[in-house]
Amino acid sequence: MRKFLILFSCIFLISCNFQNALSGKELIPKNYERLKEKAREKLSRVKVIVLYDRITDGKLFNREYGDIIKLLKETKADFIFLSFERAKPLPLSPDESYGHFTTPQLKYFAKLGLTYKQFEEGIKKIKEEIPDIIICGGILPQILFSRERDPVTLEIFDRDQTWKMALNPQKWGIPVSKEELQSRIGIREGKGRVKNPKEHLSTFYPDITNSQYQKLLIDWAKKQIDCGVDALWFDMLLGQVNILKKLLLRQGLTEKEIYNHPAIKESYEAMVKVLKEIREYGYKKYNKYIYLGMWSTIADIPYQMPELDFIYASPMTREEILNLKIDEERWDEEFSKIRRRFGKDIPIYVYISWGHTTKTQLGTFSQKLSKEKQRKYIELVDNFCKERRVNYIYPLHGGFMGIDAKILSYGKYPLYDSLAPEFDTYETIKILARKKAEGKPLLRTKATLDVVDLREKDYKTRLLILSLQGIVNRDNPKLYVLWESKDKFGNPSQEWLKYYKSKDWIYFKEISVIEAIKKYKDRIKGFVVYDPDFKHSINIATTMAGLKDAIIAHPHFIRPLKKLGLKMVEDLRGRWKDKYQAYKWQLINLFPECNKNFIAVLPVEDPRTHKFRYYMVRPIRDYVIMNKICALDLIPHKNFPRDIQLLSEYYKKINPYGIVLGYPFSGVLERPYVEFASKHKLKVLLAHTTSVNFSVHSKIPAKKIYTQNHVKRVNLKNKIYIAFCMSDLGLNTMQDRHYGAWDDQKRGSIPVSWWLDAIVIDFCPGIVQYYYETKTENDFFYGAHVAGRIRPSDFPDLEEYLRKGKPYLKRCDLNTVAFSNHGKYDEYVFKKYSKILDNCIGFFYGWMPEWEFGEDKNLLVFEDKVWIVTSVGAEKDVKKTVKKISSFIQKHRQRPLFMTLLVVLGNYPDFKFLKEVKENIEKLYPGQIEWVRGDELILLATQFVRKYRKSFR
Repeated sequence: MRKFLILFSCIFLISCNFQNALSGKELIPKNYERLKEKAREKLSRVKVIVLYDRITDGKLFNREYGDIIKLLKETKADFIFLSFERAKPLPLSPDESYGHFTTPQLKYFAKLGLTYKQFEEGIKKIKEEIPDIIICGGILPQILFSRERDPVTLEIFDRDQTWKMALNPQKWGIPVSKEELQSRIGIREGKGRVKNPKEHLSTFYPDITNSQYQKLLIDWAKKQIDCGVDALWFDMLLGQVNILKKLLLRQGLTEKEIYNHPAIKESYEAMVKVLKEIREYGYKKYNKYIYLGMWSTIADIPYQMPELDFIYASPMTREEILNLKIDEERWDEEFSKIRRRFGKDIPIYVYISWGHTTKTQLGTFSQKLSKEKQRKYIELVDNFCKERRVNYIYPLHGGFMGIDAKILSYGKYPLYDSLAPEFDTYETIKILARKKAEGKPLLRTKATLDVVDLREKDYKTRLLILSLQGIVNRDNPKLYVLWESKDKFGNPSQEWLKYYKSKDWIYFKEISVIEAIKKYKDRIKGFVVYDPDFKHSINIATTMAGLKDAIIAHPHFIRPLKKLGLKMVEDLRGRWKDKYQAYKWQLINLFPECNKNFIAVLPVEDPRTHKFRYYMVRPIRDYVIMNKICALDLIPHKNFPRDIQLLSEYYKKINPYGIVLGYPFSGVLERPYVEFASKHKLKVLLAHTTSVNFSVHSKIPAKKIYTQNHVKRVNLKNKIYIAFCMSDLGLNTMQDRHYGAWDDQKRGSIPVSWWLDAIVIDFCPGIVQYYYETKTENDFFYGAHVAGRIRPSDFPDLEEYLRKGKPYLKRCDLNTVAFSNHGKYDEYVFKKYSKILDNCIGFFYGWMPEWEFGEDKNLLVFEDKVWIVTSVGAEKDVKKTVKKISSFIQKHRQRPLFMTLLVVLGNYPDFKFLKEVKENIEKLYPGQIEWVRGDELILLATQFVRKYRKSFR
């Protein structure tokens, strides 16, 4: 077993002050905390961990890196545990020429994959295919070979030198000699107790307080970090404390006396020092946070706990494995103990441990259980751990089954392999891992949001806080704002906080504007002053804010910000004579450093009067700044040729299929805005006056695959079928709860179909989850566009747009799509949508008849897919809407008749309005009307077309 010694009884806590060891001199700069926070947030999202000991032993198992990567992808692994293990001196490469290893030894190590070069190459190949996977290396600190080599300095240590590094209890006056202790340790080599351990043992137990050994241990870790590991697993790093404690217990010391003993204190302090220096190395050399983990026995020690990122435990016994029965009480106590010492959100990983012989967990598991029982045990432990928010490490590959193992992988290897026919547990592991990957992260870590109320605040304050929000939320969501809304059923900014809290995703508390600036001033590098007399400088300041981590400031704020210790990074007053000069300067000087997957069009003036309007603050700026997106205000309309020319220069430099984010000054410009972007192979995501907090919404840890109950069967009659279709904008309607329509208590009483652009799952997955969770049987989501708005006839590569968008439709379970081609009847477009989006049952086309090509093309068929053209656009007034519906019905006497009634959310309709329209139409056409969902309407129309195909054509 890897646990060399087991702590005896329960340990009562005593207070010991180890500030020098545990806090000590600050090794790591302050911005390290931000790096740590981001890294730990990623670790909290880990769902699937697999044991693969080692990723480099492919020659031994005839397994290429491509095969390993395939296994990792099939299991959807987030974390590779023990991808490499340093238990002995290892070559740098299979062909090194430093003289420490003989040629046969080099060949042997190369075959086993035990060289650092092979490990580095393995990490590189895996990361190329799965860049976000966490790769964990391993170190056995309890083993010091009598002939060692430092893998960093290449210094060689002979037997005399390593013996000096060996643990000697007499160093602290404990009456056990070095020879006696090391002789006992020799039992692990199978030699029993030897008389002269210095000369006859190949390994010693090292002394972690020895400075030379500390450096050697740290260099073992450094070398794996140089190879590219993200995490390090230490086996018996606490072993020296446990050994010395046992010796002191035999001397009759009490628990309190033991933990006040210099031998224990110094050993523990040395361990903490080693961990801190390893962290410092990862940060200083690679700007990387290295995850560190140890055995759960660390939680028994009554000192201040070291900073660890995960704890691994192996509470299972051989009897539990044999009987397929978990001692729940003992396991629960183990997990509770860890959480008491490290906090409730510390990641706990459980795996099957192994050792020298088969008298271990893995030995019992592999040698005593049948294939069927192995599968059953894996499933049993996995389910038990999931219930307790503990991650079970799937035994994919590796682990030494014991020198006396009889059942070997592929009949010849004493290393466990789940694909080996002798065990055949891989399919079970794959099924369990995939199921876990589709679920929630086990840790459910919460973000703590500071909430600033910006309602009724002036635009100067809003710009200041929005820019602070964008910078602060870049790593993790921290700052949230309350904003006005036109929602008649409450304030959405507040409602989303309540919902997120109810899902256990966040905590939140309110703070003032000044408190927010003071709290987060160390995260910003100063402020940019814009020119109040030249509002386009607000957009330049927005771009600078993202690139320079500087908040946006009105000149009135210069003095108070300087008093807070902030410096002026840029002063934009009087810099440019007009917007063309300003945006040309930005194109040359700032745009090259900006995010090329986006561009933000944010109006800052009325193009006719050149006056600033209050609503032009556009709260999407936080998201723009967070993602270092370039912001500008240029109008893609024929009346503004200079704007078109300059905007085209920007658009040509954006990555194809990138996103134009924002909304033009006026709705009149909306279609030209979309058309111009489409011609440059860009998509549009509309974000108007209430698109607020998306730097938070985009980081909510919600699920990103959603389902809805589709209608499967319909019964076609000679009726008038009408579907209410709610439609308008993009991020605004998501944030503003469809302008309050979703919160109407009467929702669900009438079949209603709701517009949803599937691309919003990248911007607000939690909001989308809320809509799917709260929809009724009468609510149906249909796809708005495919994934980002375009004008299809203007888009240069429509096929690729559709292929890229199709997975979004699947993730949102959208089987119908609606869009407008801005009045152009283009059969090429209809055919491409119908053919490529084969997962769709049909399509809705057009905004309103008066905006498209009239009422003569009510029903179209392309590639055997039905297209229903929008029949009527609802007015704000019930009577006018009823009159339009009636007029359409009177003009189209054929039955059945299929109608879409487009309801513009921007008119702020409620269900009282819908109900009155419904009741009035039913009075005019008693017994003739059926109100249906969008999918029902498509299925009914499809049934009609197929039944009367010849006459229809």
